[in-house]
Amino acid sequence: MAARRPPPARVQEIFADDYHDRTVTFRGDLRTTGVADRAGLLLRVTSNRPAPRRPAGQDPANHFALVTGTGDWTRHEVNAQIPPDANYIFFGVFLTGRGQIELRNPQLEPRPANQQQQPGRSQEH
Repeated sequence: MAARRPPPARVQEIFADDYHDRTVTFRGDLRTTGVADRAGLLLRVTSNRPAPRRPAGQDPANHFALVTGTGDWTRHEVNAQIPPDANYIFFGVFLTGRGQIELRNPQLEPRPANQQQQPGRSQEH
């Protein structure tokens, strides 16, 4: 049995320093064609502390807005709370398996400190 590879992704990486203790939202318009497995927006937060071992697919640092199949341009967003010891924020799109995903109008923005939203909540608009 072959080892499962992580999904291909197109991501950007930034320092988390300016976002500590805030909720960050990554949003964009996605269009998909023939996505057989999974695709979508990805928001990942890393920190300097050692991560506890968790079962595959249960990493609280990863936040997704998932899409499958074929769909026209649709607005999606994903949110993450940035802990005080976070060092990097990764954001972008990913595709697992066959198909195509396109992104337009990407935005990464922090919420004002007094408008926190539940971390990791994915929404479709």
